[in-house]
Amino acid sequence: KLKENEVLSAVPEDKSEPCQIIARTSGTITRIIVRQGKAAVAPVDEVNEGQQLIEGQLSILNDGGEVVRTAYVHADGDVYARTQYHYEETFSQYHTVTAKTGEKRYGAGLMAGSYRFRFLTPKFGESSWNYMTNLIQIRLFGDFYLPLYAEKITGEGFVTYERPYRQEEKEEEARKLHQYYQKNLMEKGVQILENSVKIQEDGALWKVEGSVIGEEQIGTERYITEFEETEVTKETDERN
Repeated sequence: KLKENEVLSAVPEDKSEPCQIIARTSGTITRIIVRQGKAAVAPVDEVNEGQQLIEGQLSILNDGGEVVRTAYVHADGDVYARTQYHYEETFSQYHTVTAKTGEKRYGAGLMAGSYRFRFLTPKFGESSWNYMTNLIQIRLFGDFYLPLYAEKITGEGFVTYERPYRQEEKEEEARKLHQYYQKNLMEKGVQILENSVKIQEDGALWKVEGSVIGEEQIGTERYITEFEETEVTKETDERN
């Protein structure tokens, strides 16, 4: 069958180049699935970052069990490990809070193109203000809209000040930080198995310390660039 204008949307990845699977992070192996190559580790083994997990170099033996040559393959497989992460963040004992004063201001205005005219009732005291504006486009005869807007303004007074964290506020900060950290790990493919978080007091500071234990796929490819020759292969080449 022929199809007109049939093109590839992407160039197929070359899976023939020799490579090995190594660990991108440290952990304890929980399971391993080898599709091509030879497993270099087994479940319960402790591995370090950069350690070989699946070999891409295979030894070919003769009937006497001697190595006759070395074959290089594109190692392929999934290696899962139990991993552990730790984080901490430090806070001051004081933080800035905002409180409404109950004061209100009202105003009105007109806006036409880049021109704006506003009127607000006078303000008293040292309060800061938040303003909310409601714009209404003026229209005639029900559906004829003019490039003119009426503006209704409402202002609320507020003050900011510093006070110590309450215990429930510290617990809420710790909870949000822990959830944020776990979410980032899960987005990276980590399955959360255990987690813990605690609050530590340290004079003028306090900090959140947390740990997460999870399971994840830790294998990553590393291409083999240098090929080794066995002694048998060298002797054969010399005879030839």
